[in-house]
Amino acid sequence: MSKMMRILLIGLSSLGISFLSQISMAQTVLNKAQPVAVSLPAGSSALYVITIPSETRLVSVKLSGGSGNGDVYVQQNVAPTITNYFAKSTGPDNNENLPNLPIATKYFIVVYAVSAVQGANLVADYQASQISFIQSGQVQNNLSVTPADTKYFAINVPSGKTKLTFKLSGGTGDADLYAKFGALPSTLSYEKKSAGTGNVETITIDRPRVGLYYVLVNAYMPASGMSLVATVQ
Repeated sequence: MSKMMRILLIGLSSLGISFLSQISMAQTVLNKAQPVAVSLPAGSSALYVITIPSETRLVSVKLSGGSGNGDVYVQQNVAPTITNYFAKSTGPDNNENLPNLPIATKYFIVVYAVSAVQGANLVADYQASQISFIQSGQVQNNLSVTPADTKYFAINVPSGKTKLTFKLSGGTGDADLYAKFGALPSTLSYEKKSAGTGNVETITIDRPRVGLYYVLVNAYMPASGMSLVATVQ
């Protein structure tokens, strides 16, 4: 970054102007779990992007180490600003952590130096999902989930079908269902959900599209001993 650009960024920050809405920054591509060194003068920022595979269940972003005070802002699929973001971590130093972010095609990440940042590291990571492919009417028994261990299932809907139903029942605890066509759902990104008290949950999709539907069994509270069945009619 040029000296003139740094001065402009600092000046905008001191005037309370959103630096990201004023300055177009080049972006650095991040790879899964590979740290990138971050050093920034006070009042400046850097933009990063990571592409998330479709079969991913959780994303995390972490800044750590070094000296100074860097804040982290993230947004799904577009660049964030300090006033428009999906999530942020703005502690008093460089120890910023955003775990358990929901899936998205891309995450854009901005590190903003409240004070000069030297020798910090930025890491973005994600967890691959294990997906069980099931057939219509095939009951999945004795399912267990926890907030850290959710389960995904997928079913193919052929042409000419008029209804798709997911039913969860039995067991103890409190689990919910989230369904989506063509991509993994999350608790924030879904087409339909059933999130009542306990484990009796039903999702009905009329006139389903042809192709793969995914359903997430998510633990509002730890749950065990459940049964899941998907029915295509």
